[in-house]
Formats: sequence, C-alpha cells, structure tokens
Amino acid sequence: MIWELPNYPLTEAFGEYQNNFPVFDQALMICTHCGHVQLQNLIDPEYLYSKSNYAFRTVNSSKISNEIAFLSQFIKNLNLDTRSRNVMEIGASNFELAKHMRLDFQKYAVCDPLFAEIDGSVQDDIFVVGKLAENAINEIADFGPTFILGRHVLEHVLNPRVLLQEIMLATDGDCVFVFELPSLKHLREQYRFDAIFHQHCQYFDSESIELLVTSLGCELIDIKYNVLGSNGGSMLFAFKKSDNEFVPKKRSEGEIVAKSEQMKKEITIFESQMNCLSQEILNSSGPVYGYGAAHMLATLNYHLKGAIEKLVAVLDDNLDLHGTGYKNIDTVIFCPTEIRIEKDASYLITSMENRRAILKKLVSSGFSRIFLPPVI
Repeated sequence: MIWELPNYPLTEAFGEYQNNFPVFDQALMICTHCGHVQLQNLIDPEYLYSKSNYAFRTVNSSKISNEIAFLSQFIKNLNLDTRSRNVMEIGASNFELAKHMRLDFQKYAVCDPLFAEIDGSVQDDIFVVGKLAENAINEIADFGPTFILGRHVLEHVLNPRVLLQEIMLATDGDCVFVFELPSLKHLREQYRFDAIFHQHCQYFDSESIELLVTSLGCELIDIKYNVLGSNGGSMLFAFKKSDNEFVPKKRSEGEIVAKSEQMKKEITIFESQMNCLSQEILNSSGPVYGYGAAHMLATLNYHLKGAIEKLVAVLDDNLDLHGTGYKNIDTVIFCPTEIRIEKDASYLITSMENRRAILKKLVSSGFSRIFLPPVI
C-alpha cells in the first residue's frame, strides 16, 4: 500500500448539499510484481457512473480544444490513411471529440453508457452505442472498427487488460488502438495527488503501458506526453496487433520498492503542503472566496481538511452554476458578476485543472491576496 484514504469522497457530485452523502474507504496500491499503481477498492461502475453520481462531460473550452488538437496531431503523425478506417470511440462522454474527429475517418461510432437513451441511433452521421464497452463487445464487432480511440477512458476501467483483449477479438488484425490517459509521471511531478479519486481506478506510467501492450501480444507504435493535459499531464500511446512474440519487460523488485518509497515521500510532501495551505486559509483575517467550481473539488476539500467549507463561497464564471452547489461540500457557487464581493477579500484557487488561467485572471484584476496550490 502506498496511501490510505479513509472516508474518501466522490467527486463531481453537483447538487443540493446532503450531510450524509456516501463516502468510501480507499487506498492507493502498487503491484509488487510489475509496479503498476491502482486503487484498492473498486466501486460498482453502474453506481459510480449513474446520472445522479457522475457529472463530467467534455466541454468546449480552449483547454479542451488544445488537448484535442494535440491528440489529432498525434494520430496524424502515425501516418495512417484514417479516411479509409472505421473508428469506434470508447468512453466518449459526449460528442465533443467526435465532432472534431468525424471527418478524419470513413465511419465514426461512440460507445458510452451515458448514451443509453439513444442507444442504436445515428446522430449527425455518428453511430451510437449506449453501453459500457465491457458490455458492448457484440456491438463493437458488428460495427467493424479498424481504429479504436479512447480519450480518458482506460483509467476508469476495472480491468483494462481484459477489456482490451475482448475488443481485440472483436476487431481485425490491422486495427490500430490509440488512447490518451493521465500520466502518473506528471501527476507526481506536479503534486496533483488531489487527482487520485474513485473514478480513476488505474494510474499508468510508460513502464506499465509497455507491459500492458506487450502482454497483449501487441506492438507499441508510439508514445507521447502532453504536459498541459489533464491531471498534471497526459500520456498518449498507439499500438497494434503483431505477429511477433514479445516478452514483457518486468521491473525488478528493487525498482518497484524504490518507486513505492519515492511516491510515499511525494505524498507526505503533498499532505504537508495541503496542511499549511489549510492553516493559511483558516488564519486569514478577512473573507476568503474560492475561484473555480471544479469537478474534483471534493478531493481537494478532503486534503485541505474541510477548509473549503469555511470559505464565503466558491466563484465560477459559468453563470449556469450560479446559486448551485455540491452534494458533499457545504458551500455555494456564485458567478462573481452576480454578487458583491468585499474589497479586502482573498482568493483560493479551487480548480487545479485551470489554476494557471485563474491565477492570471486574479493577478490581472489587481487582487493582492491569493492562496496558491503547491504547484502552478
């Protein structure tokens, strides 16, 4: 075990505050045989991704557009004739990526349980499968994909190796697989341990990806990092089936122990930084507002020992969120243009994903007292 997280909250729980909203004991584990990192307790996906418990949807923003552009360029650099290929996007969240990528492929399909109500339909020339990929292998095979695409999906899967094996059996030998997921390497470097949460079961680095791909009897085509990606940075990789026999490269016991001990040190530093930040907030003499109604605010609040609930409110520029809140954080979200804010107010950046943009906005607005996360 690397990290114990008792009574850990769910993220993305927007809605009316509930004092008894469920929490779950959690822990971060490392495999003593291969060094892969994952959660100890895996919550039933049917519960975790129900409409009432899961709010995340890919949105059209400059950050997301830049990430999609990075992914698009990664695919172009593979030098494939994508216009002759049928793509199945796994874990699509919504049609945001599909809208950007549709014309790059011959046929396009999306697969996500969030589409259950329109399962089997065609939306703007995009075929829809409204199921978890684990339950949609027959539909995937019927579509006949020659390109499998997944952006921020494998980290959510309870057993990614089994899922990929099943998808491989449903596809032809020339099928190419491309995935993007959070990079554990960059999460650690950015001290983004608030991005350890129940929905992300798996935490991949390049070594665990190489082991995963070779254990499937596949060839790793390319691997790249987007240092501006989500959760501190993302990793993109492409692979395909191979007739060659690969022997998975295993990490030595010493390497795994060293990785475990180093991560424990990093987490101790993170916890110390969060404790200091919490004390700064609580010791502030004037009003303090959060800025950024983040999807993962509950885990940040957990690591700040509940300090976010001591704030006057959390501010967000999205007018649709004005007056709303979270089921598991006793706070309210306000749009700053809709309320009067005290001149002597201080600000805590509460969206780690958008911390640089928020800092720039606050600094340019002339605010002198800004509480910063450990890494900007």
